[in-house]
Amino acid sequence: GIHGTPDPSRIDKTGSHGCVRLTNWDAEELAKLVSKDVPVKFM
Repeated sequence: GIHGTPDPSRIDKTGSHGCVRLTNWDAEELAKLVSKDVPVKFM
């Protein structure tokens, strides 16, 4: 998943299960730019 966090200083410090973590405000902005079911390719 792609989701936000309220504590940006911990983005690279906490465990993850493959999620892409952004600040809450960046996750909200990204959600405005793409539509549901848009394919995502990680390179």
